[in-house]
Amino acid sequence: MKALAPKLADLEACVEELGTKEAGRPNCSPAGTDLRIDWADACSLGRNFVRYFLLVVDKDTEYLANFNTRSRHNPVDLLQPYITTTGKRPSYLRVDGANEFVSDDMVEYCIQHNIILQTVVAYNHTMQARVQGAIGYVKQHSRVAMLAANIPTRFWPQATTDFVHKKNYLWYSEDASGTWSTAHECMQPAFAGTLDTVAIPFGRRVVSTLPREHRRDVNGSFGDRFVERIYLQADSQTPTIRMFDLASKTELSVKDFKSYPDEFPFREPTCLTRSPDTLRKELVKMRAEDEADDQLIADQLQTHVITRSQSQAAERAKQNDLIQSATPQQADTKHSSKKGAKAVLASEPLSAAKDGLDIPMSEMQELSLSHAFVTHKFPVTLPAHYNPAGMPTPKGDMVVVAVKTQKQTRDKATVWVELEFLSPFFTRRKADSAISKKPRTKEWTCTRG
Repeated sequence: MKALAPKLADLEACVEELGTKEAGRPNCSPAGTDLRIDWADACSLGRNFVRYFLLVVDKDTEYLANFNTRSRHNPVDLLQPYITTTGKRPSYLRVDGANEFVSDDMVEYCIQHNIILQTVVAYNHTMQARVQGAIGYVKQHSRVAMLAANIPTRFWPQATTDFVHKKNYLWYSEDASGTWSTAHECMQPAFAGTLDTVAIPFGRRVVSTLPREHRRDVNGSFGDRFVERIYLQADSQTPTIRMFDLASKTELSVKDFKSYPDEFPFREPTCLTRSPDTLRKELVKMRAEDEADDQLIADQLQTHVITRSQSQAAERAKQNDLIQSATPQQADTKHSSKKGAKAVLASEPLSAAKDGLDIPMSEMQELSLSHAFVTHKFPVTLPAHYNPAGMPTPKGDMVVVAVKTQKQTRDKATVWVELEFLSPFFTRRKADSAISKKPRTKEWTCTRG
């Protein structure tokens, strides 16, 4: 052992010289070089029609950066502002397998800038635990700030940005050496905010004076030389704050201001010097509009879930040919000969202009396609894996026909179809104990197979 001690000391010295080990702290990537990014949805429509925000998390410092956007199309355009603000180019970029993160533009950008793109399973939150956890507490703190100030939901983008600034600038954490620091101090980004502009609660009443030459001073010496606003966030590029002007309903940037600790105009309009009754009426109007927008977005999100399920069902249908090539009359004759099967009467054929039978099924709208299934009672034989979980194994084929169709929304072509089982689903002995003998019905989504 004594003979190995000098060699071990030489090896440790060599490791430290190579820069792979730092005294007093674990081996990890330098600040700002190992990033995790992901999109976050908002169940509300923000000002300027903002629907999403991209959250960037640095693994080493837990520094956050958010970018509020209207769509989720191209995250590459948002990486450059992050690099410009922090002054650090990432070496690793972990994303999920969503299309926008593995697009040709993203891959080309990473290749050009020597960034290792680490891809995990798409739509799996456990594989992106760090950024998903950050999205969770960012949303929680933003909602609490809006609830405390009684702010309408349309201001969620500003509340999100305000919390990200506060988290980076005000939250202290202790490292392995016992040193307390903030993410802002570790990252040293190009952020012009100060303690006076950041440490203000979201939605607080702020008053700013106006010079005599200002365009808002319309009545000379006898007019109001001030404006009342609510605090939104600190400006990242100048030592000013972003505020919402209650009179003009616009967002302004001011440097000279005074905030009032216990006064929140949307929570208690009487704290305003001018027109508190007008603010009450405007607040009621804002909330009604936000509720309508929130319901619309909730319907769209539900439709997206249905659409994703339809896409998966369509892929499975391509591998399993569910539509038989036989005509409806031939299929009815075939299945009616089976013991216990329910006979289906073929309806009278309609004109081609009305039922679209001369149109290929792949070119038909989903609503028209579902009506055709209901009208003509096309039988569909389901594959074995469609058997509901927990039920006995069916005996013979599972043949179904459409008996009802219904539109999902006014603008979408998503249609739910109720199907009736025709063939015996189970053996007679199991059917007596498992289900009644009447036909079973189930709802299915109409998809193009």
